[in-house]
Amino acid sequence: MRRAVSVLAVLALAAQAACRGCARAPAGETGPVAGDAGASAGDTAENVPGDGASDDGGSDAPAVSATLSGTVTVALYRTDADGVRRSVSWEEATGGAFPYGAIWVTAYTVDDADGQVYRGSDTIAHPSTEPNGYALEAGLDAPGEVWLYAALDQGRDGIVQPTDPIGIHPEAVQVEDGVELDGLDITVLVSADALAWGDTGWSTGGDGGGWGTGSGCDDVTISGPVTITADWTGGPGIAVLSSATAFEPYDWDWFTPTPTADGAESAYAIATCAGLGTMNLLAVYDSNGNSLIDPADQWGGWVDGDGADANPVEVGSEDLPDHAIRIPTGEGEGGLEVLPFVELSGTVTVEDGTFDDLPSGTGVTVAALRYRPGEDLTASEVASQAYDSRSWDWADLEGTASRDFSLYVPASTVVYLWAFADTDGDGVVNESGEPVASGGEDDAGTVHVDTTASADHTLPLATAQAR
Repeated sequence: MRRAVSVLAVLALAAQAACRGCARAPAGETGPVAGDAGASAGDTAENVPGDGASDDGGSDAPAVSATLSGTVTVALYRTDADGVRRSVSWEEATGGAFPYGAIWVTAYTVDDADGQVYRGSDTIAHPSTEPNGYALEAGLDAPGEVWLYAALDQGRDGIVQPTDPIGIHPEAVQVEDGVELDGLDITVLVSADALAWGDTGWSTGGDGGGWGTGSGCDDVTISGPVTITADWTGGPGIAVLSSATAFEPYDWDWFTPTPTADGAESAYAIATCAGLGTMNLLAVYDSNGNSLIDPADQWGGWVDGDGADANPVEVGSEDLPDHAIRIPTGEGEGGLEVLPFVELSGTVTVEDGTFDDLPSGTGVTVAALRYRPGEDLTASEVASQAYDSRSWDWADLEGTASRDFSLYVPASTVVYLWAFADTDGDGVVNESGEPVASGGEDDAGTVHVDTTASADHTLPLATAQAR
């Protein structure tokens, strides 16, 4: 069952309970061990579900639990001189090597009251160029729907960043206690344009937000103790100096906690540039033990003497010692809130007519495609190239002038929006003489998707000669 998804604060800092004092952008704006690089097609060890840690979404046993499984496939594209995305093979781009890091797969719910709540996850620690299996336990308080997405650690930096590529399963998944659902497959699309081979191996064209290099400044140092008050599971942590309006890391310091009777403790020292002004001082540790910093981990930040969130911090020309960090602050909810997908909606029509003007038995498909479509596509080819699609047979079309559609696509990407009429019923579309329509900004059907719903797309079907 489809439903509209609430538009949340995207790429925001902490959820309100986790960072009540942080400076924020308005809603709607926007390390150590990760996956090893260099796996190639056929590396079977990388293709088993659950080769990384799996998290059931919390320590309390859920009332309803289901096993969700499928595959995550990473696909490459290049952008041609006309600005159109074209599929590229692994062999052509990398010689068959997989140059990226781990893949994090999660099931989550979303509502206006709680925002995104992660209900279970799995980590594919060593992905390959082949479809990578995953399996996770999704836990809820009662039977209901969850949504699935996968995020690729593009920069091999050990963190799932808001700018990392994501892929979605476009349908909500109904969770009933004890069920096992397979075939929940996801594709993550990644640009190969920035890939380059150098003396140190593949440069992946990751976010470059700094998780490997930082600002390089050491004018001033922000330092202090770190206290983890929740159960510590043994994972590393990181203190981050970030923009005050979005999760944009500027400088950071990794730390290894030492266990205490009440949790764990450590210390940090972030060397950074003087005169940065208003920033946020955050921290997170790998609470689910998957060797990634991800949105489901425990988050915290700078606190005052009473243990309350003290952000933002003013970075001037002097060192800032004794800035204590506590994990978690508030309820320790995710410091990264990523909107994985948005709704793309509109109407399919027939140019200067109704569907009754088409041959009896015609079927119509609308699809949000990863690439500009080629000619003579079978139904399975459309499905394999689509983020999401919707089809109607003649019984749905006869006697009507339009059909509304709603598709779900990844946020912050490019899709190619097309409609096809199969007038001869052979299961092949985009044949010569068959009606098609493209939406978006050009004849290629290009739609630049941001982080808000994209509506009112009208697709008037017409033959190429009529258009």
